[in-house]
Amino acid sequence: MTELEALQQKHREEAARKRAKLKERKARAHRLIERGAILEAAINEICPAESFTNADIQKIIYFAILSPATADYISELGR
Repeated sequence: MTELEALQQKHREEAARKRAKLKERKARAHRLIERGAILEAAINEICPAESFTNADIQKIIYFAILSPATADYISELGR
């Protein structure tokens, strides 16, 4: 393999790593958006989600998740 071919191979590998990282980042962003929409839809069943601050939402989530019944349920799902 010539020096040029080695350099080209190195650049192809770096480009592939960057594409994979971008794909992972986009998948994570999509997952977070979906889950946020699910949370907002559930909260809208009670009252408008827009009336809550991010701090309020954080408190609601922690309150709900840290209850013993919810923790047991999550543990069962996560087997």
